[in-house]
Formats: sequence, structure tokens, C-alpha cells
Amino acid sequence: MNSLNAPIVIGFVHYNTLGLLRSLGEAGFRPTLMLVCEHDSDLNSFVTKSKYIGKRYFTSESKLVETLIKTKSENQGSMLFPSGDLIAEILDKEYDTLSNIFIVPNIAGLQNNLQKANHKENMRLNAEKFGFSTPKTWVISSTTDDILNDLAFPVIIKAIHSQDAPKSIQVFNTKEELIPVADELLKKSKEVQIQTFINKEKEVIYLGWAHNDDVCIPCLMEKIREFPSKFGGTGFGYFSPETCKYFDIEQLKNLVRSYCYTGLFSVEYVIHKGIPYFLEINFRNDGNGYFPGYGGVNMPVQLIKKCSGETISADQKITAPFYMMREYNDYKWCKENKYSFYKWLKDINKVSVFQYWNRKDIFPFVCFIKDHVVNMVSNKIKKILDKL
Repeated sequence: MNSLNAPIVIGFVHYNTLGLLRSLGEAGFRPTLMLVCEHDSDLNSFVTKSKYIGKRYFTSESKLVETLIKTKSENQGSMLFPSGDLIAEILDKEYDTLSNIFIVPNIAGLQNNLQKANHKENMRLNAEKFGFSTPKTWVISSTTDDILNDLAFPVIIKAIHSQDAPKSIQVFNTKEELIPVADELLKKSKEVQIQTFINKEKEVIYLGWAHNDDVCIPCLMEKIREFPSKFGGTGFGYFSPETCKYFDIEQLKNLVRSYCYTGLFSVEYVIHKGIPYFLEINFRNDGNGYFPGYGGVNMPVQLIKKCSGETISADQKITAPFYMMREYNDYKWCKENKYSFYKWLKDINKVSVFQYWNRKDIFPFVCFIKDHVVNMVSNKIKKILDKL
């Protein structure tokens, strides 16, 4: 494994970035970390504490491509692993330049194709072509559009590209509630997608890798708890090899194949009255991408091998079902919902793999907890002082 070039993990201070470092490190790589920093504190964040990091670089969003090119001599032929939509799109916009140096996730080997694929309405319409149900949807470029008179409330809104604005966690019941928020969103996004809110019974995520027509989807993850409720990141989840539980997985593989994509991905659905509704494809490593490795399918490593010409089966499944937990998200959910500490301990006892805690790589967990305890104490002291 070490004979291959060290892969480069690119991301912000986030558990997604940490998960990629661990997936690659556990397989014998010494991945290079290229951390996109937003604050000075990022230089000493929990992500930087992973024992698996080889070389490390600190950069900004605006200088990311420049920093990558400067490493050309030592990283020629390395695979790039973006851990977020914004990073993936920056790489895609400079694909023609970067692909001469690195192995870059791409759609059909063409620059700017990812931005087209990430257009939420194009994505939804393509999913419908492959037989998937989607929520009732409208797209507007102005709040004066007549189409707003046709909405079926309640609705949610999204920027047409995920990286243009943070995810909204609000449900709107009237046009009067919706318009001011849509106006603000349209300052950041040229178009806004409005969808009927589906009161989901469950949310499921399919994780995988693709190399043109070879598409591997080794598992599905069912969310048990998430924070914030209804719209948040997974706190407690269940991984299963039963990928055909809700539909024939070949249907989804064919959808992914239609993009001629090479890279890691995830696909999100909500289940309502037994019907799976397609939400979106994420063309990059998912925040849950580390967990299939516990079940025997290390997706980043398999993708490297596949791109290096090795024969890797796309028909693999994780070996057995298991529970995962993203500790801090789940703690916040329990606190918000007044879930008993005793029940939470019983749930923890079921968990096979955690997001932060990892006995092979403990310092990110220690740093994460320390930082949050310090912040919590600081905030409490500040509140006390403000009352004096």
C-alpha cells in the first residue's frame, strides 16, 4: 500500500475530513492533509491531531488550487479526496489544470461538469428518469414569480447549489412566511428550489464509490436520530448490507452510471408511507463515509486501487449490520428531547463504531472534548458576567 502515492485529503475542520484520514490511515497510507482554514484555531483543531497524517498544509479557500500546484513535485499522481461540496466544486473548476498533476474526482473527465450535475433541479429530473419519486417541486429566480401562487404548503427551500448557502432547517406554512427568507436566499443563489415538505418516517443514505460504469454501493444507512431534528446530521444510525430493502439497487446504480462519475458519493432518500423519495446525490465523500470500512469495505482505499488499475469488485457488501454514533450530535439530540441518560448509555452499548472516539486514534477525540468543554465553561462565565 505504501508504494502508492500518498492521497491528499482536502477539507475544513469537520468530522468528514477526519473520517477520510482514518479510512486511509487504517489501510497503511500516510495521507497528506490540506486543511482549508477559516480561523487561527483551525491550525490546532481536532482534525490535525490524527496520528495518520503524513504531510500537512494549511491554506485558504481562495489559495487552495495555488497551494495544490505548489506541491506538484512531491505529490504527482496522488488522488485528491474533497470532503465537502465547496471543495469538490473548486477542484472541478480547475480540473483541466489539476488533472495533469493529480487524480481528481470528475464527471466524464470534463471541467465544470460537477457544477452542472450538482444543480438540484437537474439532479431531481434525472432521478425521475430512472424511476424514482421526488417531492413536488418549484424553482424560482425571483419572489415575484407567478409560480409562487401554485405552491402546496408546507414547503422547504434550498439554494440550487448546496455550496451557495447553508442548508435551511425551516418549514414554511404560508407564502408570507416564505417570501422574506426566499429573498435573502436569492441574494446568495441565482435560483431557489422549493419542495413540498415530506414528513418522513425515516431517512436513508446509500454510500458508495464509482469509476465510470463500475458502481459499488456496499451498504445503506438508516438514520435513527439526527440533530437538528428532521434536518440534521446523523447522531445514531444503523448500517445494513440489505441495499435492496427499499428498491432494486441496480436502479440507483444506473442513475449513478448516467453521470460517468469517478469518485466517492452518497445518495439521500426519505421514506414516507413506504415510498422512497429521492433527495440528492453528494458527489464527494459523505460525512458517514468512514463507517463502511468497519464493515469491511474501505471505500476511499478501494477507489484508489480501482483508479490504479487493480481489479476491485463493485458487488461487495459490508459483512454484517451494525450501529454507529456521532457522539456530539447525539448528545445534543438527547439533551433537546430530554432523553434519559440511562437509555443513552444503553444505546451506546449497542454501538460498534463512533465518529470521534477511536481507540486506535484517540487524540482527535481528546482535543474535540477539551475544546467543547472549554467553550461551554467560557460561555457560562460570560453569561454570569453579563448579568452583573
